[in-house]
Amino acid sequence: MFSTLSERMSQSFSQCSAETVVETERKHSFFVGADGATSLKAEIVARVPKICDAATFREARDLLERLGGAQALREELCFSGFIDPSTGLLTVNDKPFNVFAHFAAGKMEQTVLAAEQDALGDYTAKFLICANRPDNDRHWDSTDPKWMSKASMARRHRFLTIKNLHWQWFNLLVVG
Repeated sequence: MFSTLSERMSQSFSQCSAETVVETERKHSFFVGADGATSLKAEIVARVPKICDAATFREARDLLERLGGAQALREELCFSGFIDPSTGLLTVNDKPFNVFAHFAAGKMEQTVLAAEQDALGDYTAKFLICANRPDNDRHWDSTDPKWMSKASMARRHRFLTIKNLHWQWFNLLVVG
């Protein structure tokens, strides 16, 4: 791990010639990447468009490390308003909107999942079961291009998430 932004920038320059990190007067680091990517997210999506197995997950995680690691991602998420920089917790505002953070914070509820949540027993204090919108579940097997990108993965697809809103738990690239 690099102790200063300049060390991180130096490492980024030496490892990734097409990538540049520029420090602004506000002390946020910004990224300019290959093919005009202006964020870590855009660069990772451009280079690893589909993370669907251990190899592509490892590739995305290695790329994030070369681009400044968890700290660079945290800075980008703080700048974008997803993380409160003073607490390190996900924000639960209308903009930017993170539906899972809203569920975890109790700001939104899916009352139809009460029985499924109760099935977690003692684990309900730490974990939360979430579902897609009912329309997304209904179109889970649709071949209509309108639904292909937003339909559920199965008829009764569920998400298991955590209630701890610390930002590192909500992005698998930085867990561990």
